[in-house]
Amino acid sequence: MSNQIAVAFYRTLSDPEKIKELGFTLNILGASYNDQGTTCNLKVSASDSGLVEVTDEQMKWNIADCGLILNIHIDLKSPSSIYGPRGIASSGSKVGLALTVSSLSSNRQECISVTEIEKQDSSTSLNHTVSICPGLYLRDFNLQAVLYLISSSSDEVGFASIPGTVLGTLDKKYINAPFTDLPFPIYKVDEPNGPLWWTECRWTDASEDLFTEENVCIRINRLNKYYDMVNIDNKNFSKPLISEIISAAVQLMLDRAMQNEGEWNKIITEPNLPEGTVAAVLRNMYDTFQWDFSSEEKLARSIREFIYTEVEKW
Repeated sequence: MSNQIAVAFYRTLSDPEKIKELGFTLNILGASYNDQGTTCNLKVSASDSGLVEVTDEQMKWNIADCGLILNIHIDLKSPSSIYGPRGIASSGSKVGLALTVSSLSSNRQECISVTEIEKQDSSTSLNHTVSICPGLYLRDFNLQAVLYLISSSSDEVGFASIPGTVLGTLDKKYINAPFTDLPFPIYKVDEPNGPLWWTECRWTDASEDLFTEENVCIRINRLNKYYDMVNIDNKNFSKPLISEIISAAVQLMLDRAMQNEGEWNKIITEPNLPEGTVAAVLRNMYDTFQWDFSSEEKLARSIREFIYTEVEKW
């Protein structure tokens, strides 16, 4: 088998120093979704690595059913450096800025044109809205800012001349829309020396504390060497391992709640638990999933029978 090397016969934005010179930044200012004409705001948490968490403290949103609206701010400090002898496009060209949205797990990719980059501008600063309709994406997706050629009025050697040619990637964000079709939220983190996964159960009062990332979640570490085994964007990810991680986390959460006999009795008998709390979610599990709570062993098995079946549908 021969090794193939792709060679570009035109300039592209591949030099980190050139990207730095452009002074490009992309920030996600906010996120929301539309619920029958009402705008519902979501929580956004971003890390320096490009990982962006989008969550709903009310536990009502998921991207598959509700879609997503992202409010983005873009800055480009030195547009003129794109053009000319030291740039990536000839002086007579027109270059555009676009956003690409892609997801292997959803088998979808689309490109959204944002603006033309004028070479005479001293800087470019703008707000842009990305609207994702319900039913298009199942979970996480990549958001990339790219430069592309709109047109070229010359045949200068070394520059792209075909409209639509992508000239380079300016920035990339990984938008994490946690799993909501299973009874436990999963969030991705970047910890170089951390384990592949762990569970956090940090509530103090199940009847008051909300079922949110601060109190209950599974952490999946993207920087662990085994991450590809649980990355659903990888076609060969391990469904049994994902199933076991979620099952173990659910069992741990229930075990913690059941250790406090008074609190557990309140959870399974109280008629009006506050919506969105840990107690309300545990009660929903107790009433809905028909797990066998008669013994620890039977509970562990019935949880796994349910989780494994659900993950197998992915």
